[in-house]
Amino acid sequence: MIENFKEIEFTKSNFLTPKRVQYVENGKEKIWDAVESHDSVSILIFNTDKNAYVIVKQFRPPVKLAHPEYTGYIYELCSGIVDKDKSLKQIAIEECLEECGYAVQENNIQEITTVHSMVGIIGAEQHWFVATVTDKDKVEKGGGIEDESIEVVYLDRESDEFSEFIRDNTACKKTAGLMAQMLWFEDSLLFNEYLKVLENK
Repeated sequence: MIENFKEIEFTKSNFLTPKRVQYVENGKEKIWDAVESHDSVSILIFNTDKNAYVIVKQFRPPVKLAHPEYTGYIYELCSGIVDKDKSLKQIAIEECLEECGYAVQENNIQEITTVHSMVGIIGAEQHWFVATVTDKDKVEKGGGIEDESIEVVYLDRESDEFSEFIRDNTACKKTAGLMAQMLWFEDSLLFNEYLKVLENK
């Protein structure tokens, strides 16, 4: 439950640094405001036993701030910032365990691509991964660490809820990354190979 939501004075952040840059483009001097931030990883988790996507739901204050009429709760992929001296894959694996409770095997996770999101404000990279898991890989409850309040959600791709989730832009608020990675996976060779395995069982 969210209570006493209000805007307060901004002083200093451990995660964001507002900046203003000046440059010349085609002979015209310009000024641009930006925010320096960490790079991040984002992981699309698919549970092959459940035939379901494993996603998360959590409160995002910036969404509530920009749209007070929303609850501020957003469906998104398991993700985290790159702030450790570890490989991107290892950071992604750790996020899967912390947020969703799955111990992902290294041979069951692969990087899809690297993108830039919110390029008008933030220039950080986001590294997209896809991971396949089974029920046996579920070793912890998940939900995040410290003061994180993350709800783990299973989205059965053969259910009516899945179709509604994809099309509903009112009740099912979600991130662009979630939609892009999910639609990629639906049409990927990886998923086609998985379907072949099911047919041969």
